[in-house]
Amino acid sequence: MARTPSCGATASDGPACRADVVPSAVRVFAVDGHLVVRECLLDRDSHAHRYRYVLLDPVVPPVSGYVVTLAVHPHADGVEFRWSAVRQSAAEVMPQVESLFGDGTYGGGLDALRARFARG
Repeated sequence: MARTPSCGATASDGPACRADVVPSAVRVFAVDGHLVVRECLLDRDSHAHRYRYVLLDPVVPPVSGYVVTLAVHPHADGVEFRWSAVRQSAAEVMPQVESLFGDGTYGGGLDALRARFARG
């Protein structure tokens, strides 16, 4: 069983951290003032156009060790944006996890990027 990477985050870590800049920083997502999820930046590579983070709060229990990688790969026709994840969970919750993250979070995020860059 893989271990969840440690970032030294505590429950008091909050939005003052800049997760896009400092490894171990925590980024907080809230809706209407209610905590939705916290992410901890594991590493960032500006030259490779890539960063990785771990979800600190289980969105869909019993999921753990949820590590996400976002990367931009330039090519002749533009860029390819890759958003991937590895996680630990029981097989019976995988359809719910894939729907929530794959269709909801990642699909929505990629659709938003596509619409943004289609405008020019």
